Amino acid sequence: MPSSNEIRIIVCIVIGIVFFLCIIIYNNHWNGEDSLFIRTKDSLDQHRRSRHLPVVDQRKQKLLVFMVDGFSHDYVNDQNLVGLQKFMSSGSRVKHVKPIFPSITYPNMFSQVTGLYAENHGVLGNSLIDNKNNKTFDDGPPSNTEDRWFNESTPLWLTAEKEELKSVVYFWPGCYISKDGVQASNYTRYKSFYNVSDEEYKLHYETLIKESFNKLSKENYSLVLLYSEIIDHVSHLVGKPSKEFDSSMKLTDSLIEYLIKTRDEFKMTLDLNIILVSDHGHAFETPKNPFKIHYLSDYLPNYREDLEHFSVNGPSAYLWPKKDKFSKVYANLSSLEIEGKGVKVYVKGMDIPAKYHINHERTGDILLVADPGYSLEPDIAMEFKGERKVGNHGWDPDKEDDMQGIFIANGPAFKKGYVSRKGIRMVDEYNVFCHVLGLTSCHANNGSWDSVSDLLVK
Repeated sequence: MPSSNEIRIIVCIVIGIVFFLCIIIYNNHWNGEDSLFIRTKDSLDQHRRSRHLPVVDQRKQKLLVFMVDGFSHDYVNDQNLVGLQKFMSSGSRVKHVKPIFPSITYPNMFSQVTGLYAENHGVLGNSLIDNKNNKTFDDGPPSNTEDRWFNESTPLWLTAEKEELKSVVYFWPGCYISKDGVQASNYTRYKSFYNVSDEEYKLHYETLIKESFNKLSKENYSLVLLYSEIIDHVSHLVGKPSKEFDSSMKLTDSLIEYLIKTRDEFKMTLDLNIILVSDHGHAFETPKNPFKIHYLSDYLPNYREDLEHFSVNGPSAYLWPKKDKFSKVYANLSSLEIEGKGVKVYVKGMDIPAKYHINHERTGDILLVADPGYSLEPDIAMEFKGERKVGNHGWDPDKEDDMQGIFIANGPAFKKGYVSRKGIRMVDEYNVFCHVLGLTSCHANNGSWDSVSDLLVK
């Protein structure tokens, strides 16, 4: 038997190991990539003090978030974008923003306002399918506006409203939802507005911006969320380099300039923080390297009869085979992977990579994921209503760098002329929004405070 001294030594070693593990768990809680933060007022203030961040009353600061669909991280190098260059020179930005998977619009826009991965907020695509109840939701103009599609988490504007900060939300997915009797003070559902002239588009958005500033300065609003899709639309259909792409960039740059000008006119430089973000970037095919498109109909000639539902998002697809057709569907699609055709085939609950963070009841029974340069469509007749996509997104951001987006902030809460050497993740943005607005009840999330804290003034 061990002596009493030996027992004491063993006990001390065990206590030391437990203590060491506790430290690791604590650090992972605050700094880990997939950790959940609990943002109570006391814990957030204490965390700010430990990181030498200001613990101030942010109630006087307001926030306007301008979400530019499809704005890639490398577009910031375009010196012809005068408004953007001016905005960046007096603000802070990160190297790039890694979108969640899939790198498409609705999942990432909802991650921006919740700080959550798709498996935690439930928005897994631009089209959503509840196979169990045979219900579907399609993006724009909504055919189904039930709150159920977006109420698994609480978006930023509802948290602000609960703390008596008024919000106006333009075109964000789920902007209309009500939760616990709380709703955005003002909202406008998404409606496509790209089939107009550049002048009409510009006038429309300048009107929205002016309306937003009136609400911020005269109607005691604190939060504005505004979305623009023109760059993404042109990137899909025309690509770059092209006259149309250059025009969409110039138009967007004029709106950034108008934001700066309007903030000055309303004398809100000490009150208002403006943040430019995007949901993803874009990759483009070239005559020498066109996208290699796989059609489901080539592998499942009767896919409409074999599948209960399907949702194709370019480089990825969710499929729900009928129960008696699962083996057939899986076997036919497996040839895409076995024959090295640039597509991985996964089965829900078995081998979907954890890093995708799509473990949710709305996830398809089969997941197809295309490699960069490859894409998916149901059949040739449905390929974007007959118009080929020369620019696209949706790929795994770890494999396709062009999926990276932007985060550029300008206002009293941020350093001037600062460029962070590191990138952040889409889920990190939420913590910045909460900090700027001084919110004390932001929910637990997948973001990292340390990833964004260097952007803020000390």
